[in-house]
Amino acid sequence: MSTILKFIMILPPYLIYLVLFGLIILENTVPFAPGDAILFITAYLAGWEVLHIQLAYLVTVLAALVGFVILYYVGRFWGRRLFDKKHSHLISAKKKARVYHYFHKYGYKVLAIGRFIPGTRFVLGVMAGFAHLKFSKSVFYTFVSIILWNLMIFSLGKFFGENWEAIKLFVRRYNITVLLGLVFLITAALVLRYFLYLKKAERPIND
Repeated sequence: MSTILKFIMILPPYLIYLVLFGLIILENTVPFAPGDAILFITAYLAGWEVLHIQLAYLVTVLAALVGFVILYYVGRFWGRRLFDKKHSHLISAKKKARVYHYFHKYGYKVLAIGRFIPGTRFVLGVMAGFAHLKFSKSVFYTFVSIILWNLMIFSLGKFFGENWEAIKLFVRRYNITVLLGLVFLITAALVLRYFLYLKKAERPIND
């Protein structure tokens, strides 16, 4: 992280924005990339007044949106080609139909909060295209999510200023809290489903 920060700091101002734009696109399209590392650096530099805060914020929003659009079309074209092959054993037709159903039912809502759920943006972007969600609506809900998430990160950068460690600590705690909450909800849902299954299995079969 410090190496990237030092590299960015020696660049001329106009080039910093271009480099950050490209890095954030990569950050939003490459799986297993460190989540929002470049966004945090940008917010830190803006809070330190190395960058113009409004321009830096606009660059991060647009770059993240471009990243989503790339993932959407990857899922829409290459994802469908992969899973629609008759010889593909990666997913059955029944499971694929179920994925389509659930993602069409809840996909837009998930996209609207997707930025606030750690580690999901790559999957959500690809799945939105794979499930053929409407492009305009997908972009709109993702755009709203990006605006709110980036605004929160930039607010932290403005509030903590040069205190880089405080920003990282806050975000780390946030991610842990959200992940634990998701684990709890998923576990509770599975337990509830299991007990409902047992209750249904115990019912006498009418002749």
